[in-house]
Amino acid sequence: METKDIFSEQVTIVQELLLRKIKETDQRGSITNIESRYINEALVAIDKVLRCDFLQPHDRILLEKTYRCGSDIVHERLNFFSNYYYSYAEIARGDLNSQQTAFIKINADTATMLTIILGFNRQICDIGSSTDDNFVERMPRVLWAIQYVYKKSLEEVYTPSIYVLVNLEQALTEYIFSSHQTYKEKAKKLLSDVESLLSLFEQNAKIKENIKSNLQLNLFLTVQKLRTNSVFGNKKNNEQLSIGDISHVRTEGKLRILSSLFYLDKKQFIQYFEAELASLTDDTYRSRPGLNNFLFLQCLSHYCSLDELFNNTIELNLKSFGINKIDVQYNLKNIFSKYEESHKENISRDELNILLGYSDEILRAKLADTIIGVDKGVLEREKKKPHGAFEIADMELKVRLNQESYFLCMPFKSGVEIKSSTVPESVSYQIFRPFIHFDKTIVVFITAKRCSQNLMNYIKRMEDKLGWGIAVLENEELAKLLKINGQLN
Repeated sequence: METKDIFSEQVTIVQELLLRKIKETDQRGSITNIESRYINEALVAIDKVLRCDFLQPHDRILLEKTYRCGSDIVHERLNFFSNYYYSYAEIARGDLNSQQTAFIKINADTATMLTIILGFNRQICDIGSSTDDNFVERMPRVLWAIQYVYKKSLEEVYTPSIYVLVNLEQALTEYIFSSHQTYKEKAKKLLSDVESLLSLFEQNAKIKENIKSNLQLNLFLTVQKLRTNSVFGNKKNNEQLSIGDISHVRTEGKLRILSSLFYLDKKQFIQYFEAELASLTDDTYRSRPGLNNFLFLQCLSHYCSLDELFNNTIELNLKSFGINKIDVQYNLKNIFSKYEESHKENISRDELNILLGYSDEILRAKLADTIIGVDKGVLEREKKKPHGAFEIADMELKVRLNQESYFLCMPFKSGVEIKSSTVPESVSYQIFRPFIHFDKTIVVFITAKRCSQNLMNYIKRMEDKLGWGIAVLENEELAKLLKINGQLN
């Protein structure tokens, strides 16, 4: 099986596993820390897939929607980072079993925050709720717990303590590198505290030897230290890596080693990945589906992002989401005033040029005045809202059609914005984006220029394949609607 085929199949498997776990936990109404870790590992894998630039827009939308569903369910169980809050008491007063459980709970919360940050970077998730505040507010209690481990020389939990600190480092640096500002200064202070505590541990001869002999931990720590150095502007030369033979390492450990190696030495990553690919593939397919699929997909995504096999886009076989299909084109008469009558209007070349000369803001305002069945105050707000990275569409309105409520999302492309003679297929992501965020949504794409044939074919194919409700209001048809409503002037 070619690498491209393995990659495509693993993406499908991971999406199915993640959606199944989401459904299980949602039906049960609860989620364990182990399940949270499972879902977060899958989300990290999907994030790595989304970094590949050879995905088709509709596949990217389906993966981002899958990501949002998974992130929502793990975020809901954070409970204001209560696992952070109780960490000191559980580690200082508990027996070894209680301490190990506390580490699992801490890491589950940290992994959730990491995937929220990764989702924020892709405009899938938001940051800034009262729950998120506690990521930085309650983290010092975790550091107190780890300080207790060091002061009391609790050697049995040295390695879990190191992993807690490195995981915190990973989440903090990812946040600091993001565009979110609210916790930036607190995060830098916490990162400094984490790094100081790690340095303290590393002075211990026993811990130093443990790290040296544990290649998986050693590389993970090295990657995060480099990221921390980048935050504080400490430039350090990369030491020459000596990985050695990893063929004897179990599959999970091997995959984690390779994931870290990708960030440290891409040339060595390719060398080791290609050498181990056959055994990794065989073991992953023979094993029970789960964690190794997520880790394998991370490595496959890294490899495919570097490999020239993926110069062209590929189409994945992803699961769609349950959508109540609706004929949007037929329902345009229930959305826009005098839509059916507008077909009888005649449009001159001068009138068409008027439409083509509208800016995005003017086109939005004029079209908004043709919409029926929506509160005027809502229309006023939507037609004037500023553009932003997290906007779902240029206009988002709640409408009722056929006794059902839908979010009507309208992306706009003015004649001023589109420089080519027709709207290119490259805008398709913007058209499909609302399907990430709403379960019951319809899209009406508003464009002053005609869509290219490729774009129209792509839209029709997604309507048929995925059941997405999309209509296009373009060029002369749009001009007719504006004219009959007295807006083409």
